[in-house]
Amino acid sequence: MASTDGAPPSAPGLLAAIERGDVAGALAALGEGPTGECLEARDWNGRTALYLAAEKGHVRVVGRLLELGADAEAKRRDGETALMAAALGGHLEAAEALMSSGRCGQLEARDRRGQTALYFAAWKGHVSVVGRLLELGADAEAKRRDGETALMAAALGGHLEVAEALMSSDRCGDLEATDKNGQTALYLAAANGHVRVVCRLLALGADTEAKDSDGTTALMAAISRGHLEAAEALLSSGRCGDLEARDCFGRTALYLVAEKGHVRVVCRLLELGADAGARSLYSRTALMAAAYGGQLEAAEALLSSGRCGNLEARDQYGRTALYLAAQKDHVSVLCRLLELGADPASACRLCSQATRPLIDAALALGLAARLANLRWHRGRRRLALWRAASDEDTEERMWLEAIGVS
Repeated sequence: MASTDGAPPSAPGLLAAIERGDVAGALAALGEGPTGECLEARDWNGRTALYLAAEKGHVRVVGRLLELGADAEAKRRDGETALMAAALGGHLEAAEALMSSGRCGQLEARDRRGQTALYFAAWKGHVSVVGRLLELGADAEAKRRDGETALMAAALGGHLEVAEALMSSDRCGDLEATDKNGQTALYLAAANGHVRVVCRLLALGADTEAKDSDGTTALMAAISRGHLEAAEALLSSGRCGDLEARDCFGRTALYLVAEKGHVRVVCRLLELGADAGARSLYSRTALMAAAYGGQLEAAEALLSSGRCGNLEARDQYGRTALYLAAQKDHVSVLCRLLELGADPASACRLCSQATRPLIDAALALGLAARLANLRWHRGRRRLALWRAASDEDTEERMWLEAIGVS
């Protein structure tokens, strides 16, 4: 229930009745001929009776308050008007009553964040309210303080019908408008997995190569957040842009999808000619990303393409795909890389946490002899032997001693 602290004596009953949805009680209170002070009384959040009635969608109460002269332009503490409240709640009739009164102020009135009534309706997906506001001339290009438009809000929420209404209004503006982060409507739709909105924006010619402030494209954003259908829609459009585009870390779409393990998209990118040997800012390849993340199927897809380069390729710290898989204890990836001929001796700089997984994989495959040429650091010898002894693994201890780790 709304707090009525500070309201005049006749106001608490009116505000409380509206808040709890008691239309009859609110109309009864209004029938007593409230004073102007009562009409403009506010609750703890700065809401007037008219604001509360619009927020709740109580059309009869809104109409009666307007008849009695309630201020339709009054704003609550954050700058929202009664019209914004009606738009946010999707209350078309309440919004109509306010707009037809001729006293609801400018359609372009803004709250502290720069949001208009049209923005609120688009954000919540209220297509009927959006349509009516557009008919009355609401500015579809208006931006809030962070640069976001009503179309971006609709794309972010996946509200296709609202997006359609905005784009068909001829006042929607540039599809490539960006917010403060450099994100377009297409980027926001793709990043949130709204495939239907993505497809419609693509059909209208939205730029698939546009990047946000971090250098991320819509395709990269869809992949990073696991929205595979949105990624496939972008890829199948024939306008997915430069497959070798890179974000601020030098990662391509293929790198990101390999890191996440989305095999289907990995295969699609490879079919389209994505460079499997492309290096990130830290000189890592897509195969290294898959190995580090333990993504066996993605690694298999990259390896079977014949285009992922040398298994012994190293990142800027000298680490190979084999090393990275060992470091994270991804035994299945380790085993596959060893089967394909990855050289454990070339995985130099092995740290103690990578030693045991590498031993486990080699033992499981019967490839123990392949570790005989490793240059074991004295401390790592002791660690390997200590682990074998602590696990009471006599066979492993004997093998370690046989290859000179003693």
